Amino acid sequence: SNPISLSDEDSNPSGDGQSTKEVALCMMGLKAGTTYYYMLQGSNGRTTLSSNPMSFTTLPNEKPALNDPQVLSYGPCSIIVGFDITANGGEEITEAGCYYAEDAEKAEESGDGDATPTQQKAKIENYQGAIGAQQVKLNDLKFNTTYRIWAYAQNRVGETKSQAITFRTSDAVKLQEAGKLSELMGNHLYEYTQLTIAGDLNGDDLRCLRTMAGRDINDETTDGKLADINLADAHIVAGGGDFGPYHRHTENQVVGQGFLAQCNQLSHILLPSDVTKIEKDAFAGCTSLKEIEIPASVSQLLPSAGCTALESIQVSKAN
Repeated sequence: SNPISLSDEDSNPSGDGQSTKEVALCMMGLKAGTTYYYMLQGSNGRTTLSSNPMSFTTLPNEKPALNDPQVLSYGPCSIIVGFDITANGGEEITEAGCYYAEDAEKAEESGDGDATPTQQKAKIENYQGAIGAQQVKLNDLKFNTTYRIWAYAQNRVGETKSQAITFRTSDAVKLQEAGKLSELMGNHLYEYTQLTIAGDLNGDDLRCLRTMAGRDINDETTDGKLADINLADAHIVAGGGDFGPYHRHTENQVVGQGFLAQCNQLSHILLPSDVTKIEKDAFAGCTSLKEIEIPASVSQLLPSAGCTALESIQVSKAN
C-alpha cells in the first residue's frame, strides 16, 4: 500500500465558490497486465474520509510485431534474409531470427524427404534487442531445393512468427552488396564447375572467384574447378582488396589486368553487360578458355597472352 497525496496546486477549483474540488493523478511505472487496488481519501485537517476499495487492471504488453522476410542475397547453399521488427510490444525483445524448412509439398512431389520436414532455426548472432531492419544467414542448405522461411521475434509475452515465403536454391548467386561472395559460398568453394552471379563484385569477390577457378591471391593453384562463369547481370565496382597476381584493385566497369589470369580451369565466360574496358592480360594463361563473350558497352579491348585453347570470341551485335 503506497499512499499518494495531492497538494493544492495539483487540484482544480470547481469555480462555483464552493470547497468542492476536482482532482486528477497520473500514476507512472506500473506493471503491464497487472491488477491494482486503490481507494480515495480526502481530509480537511480534522476528518479523513475514505472511499470503498476499487481496482483497475493495466493493459498487457504484446508480442513483437514484424513484417514478412525477403531474400536479400543468396548462393547455391546459403541465403541472407532480411526483415523488419516494427515494434517490441512494450517488452525487450530477447531473440530474433528465422525458421526454415524444406517445402513439404515440393519434397513430396519429388519423392525426397519427409512430407512434414523439421523446422530449423537461425538466430541473429549477438542480437541486442533493437527494432528495425534485421539480417540473418541460413547456412548449409541443400542444392536445388525449395524452402519455406519464416521470420520470428520473441519477448517475455511470447513469440511472433511471420507469414512464410518460399525460395528455391540453385547454381546461382545474388549479391545485395559487394564483398559477400566468399561468405555466401561458405565451405563449398571447390564444388562448382558452373556459376551465375548477379550483383556488385569488388576485389574481395574477384579474389574468391579466382580461388573457385583454380588460383589464389598468391597465384598458387587451388582445388577449384569452376569452368563456366556467367556474369551478365553482375557489375564490377571499386572497393575491397587486391584480387590477383598483379595486385590490382577493381575499378568500376573495368575487367582489370589479371582478372582471371592463370585460371586454367576456365573454359567459358560471359562478362558483365556494362563493362567498358578489358585490360591487357585480364585472362593471361587461361589455357582452357575456349569462348569469351564481349558485351555491347566495351569500347577498349586489349589482348591476353597464353589463351591457347581459344576457339571463339563472341561480340554483342549491339557493339
